[in-house]
Amino acid sequence: MPRLAPPILFALLAIAMPALAELDPLARDKSDLQQAEALRAKAAEEFATIERDRVAGQAVCAKKFLVNRCLDQLNDELVLRRKAVREKETAAGNLERAVKAREVAAREAEREAARPARAEKRAEESEAYRADDKKRREEIARKQAEHNKRIAEGPARAEMALADRAARDAALAQKRTKEAEAAAARAKQAQEDRQRYELKRQKYEAKQASKPAAKPSDLPPLEEQGGPLPQNAAPPPPLAPAQTPPADGGMPPPPPPPPAL
Repeated sequence: MPRLAPPILFALLAIAMPALAELDPLARDKSDLQQAEALRAKAAEEFATIERDRVAGQAVCAKKFLVNRCLDQLNDELVLRRKAVREKETAAGNLERAVKAREVAAREAEREAARPARAEKRAEESEAYRADDKKRREEIARKQAEHNKRIAEGPARAEMALADRAARDAALAQKRTKEAEAAAARAKQAQEDRQRYELKRQKYEAKQASKPAAKPSDLPPLEEQGGPLPQNAAPPPPLAPAQTPPADGGMPPPPPPPPAL
């Protein structure tokens, strides 16, 4: 039965490798994986063929006179064929491992290429963190200093507040005292004014009472006062006594002063 010798397989791979090397890395990996898949499919097909040939060969050997010798020859041939098929599987595995190795190398190269940028970014982040930490510590220290200052100045501020309150209370008390004194002075003045007015009024009334009252004969007759009165007419009201100015020429007393507030 036909079989592919290992030297021929390696020669085919050697011919294909330079052409694959000229391809794009992704296209090369895809081609290698497709080739590995084709080799594995071919190997599986050949293993199936070998198994069928083994069964058929054992049936043929069973009909021969030298059965064991026939079986030995059959087994030797099958061993060589299986070895060639396993070499295909090995070649497929080598292609797959090469693809994986190139993928790992590409990722490592990308990491190496990005290493300076990552290092620079980490340095910037570290510097920004240190600046923020310094600012945060300074802010904490400032607030702590202000807190300590408020605690230290607490007694002095309390004393100043008490002094200011005492000064305001004293000013208010002085104002109220002055207002009370002014009110007392106004009340005293009003009392004195009322006493003076009452004294003048009494003097005036006494002086008026000491004067003689006017006599009826001193009045003119009724005709001179406007003619006789009609019948059933009410008599005129009596005239009020004439108020003559005081003998000393003084005026009547003034009206009483307004009540004191």
